[in-house]
Amino acid sequence: GEWLSGNVAERTLSEFDARYTECFEARMRLRLGLPAATSLGEGSGREECDADGCSGGLVARWLQWLELSRADFLRASRGLAEVGADAEAAAGFLAEHAGARRSRELDEQLASVLRSLRQAVLPDAFGNWPSSWRMAVRLAVPAVVLRSHVLREAGKLAELDDSQGRRLAGEFLT
Repeated sequence: GEWLSGNVAERTLSEFDARYTECFEARMRLRLGLPAATSLGEGSGREECDADGCSGGLVARWLQWLELSRADFLRASRGLAEVGADAEAAAGFLAEHAGARRSRELDEQLASVLRSLRQAVLPDAFGNWPSSWRMAVRLAVPAVVLRSHVLREAGKLAELDDSQGRRLAGEFLT
């Protein structure tokens, strides 16, 4: 017998793009330190999120800056947790941290994203980014990402015939 009927397979595939987009946007909102849900509910003290994210397409604008600036996605995402209150200074810090291409237009675009993000997050009583938001970003974005070349090097160390290679690989990966 068939594992799935043709109708079930077609229906599942027809729903995939919408489901993938929904999950991707939720994950991107988490990386920005925002709730994954598109509606924050009554009395949350934050603005509502729409299908494009919070603050008028914030997720889309963040992704556009990442693409145009060729910033390192993970470094930029993790660096968000370290930005200061001044959007222009924060944009410069974040662009440098992420190895982004710099121009006046790209820096202003990033500063605009950071100002919108700040409106969505609401600063604390002292005008600073709340520590709970910084923690949310840090939890959603790994501090260290093992890239392919790092894993290859660890594999080479582990393949050495002596115990030192395995020990070094173990230390390298932990």
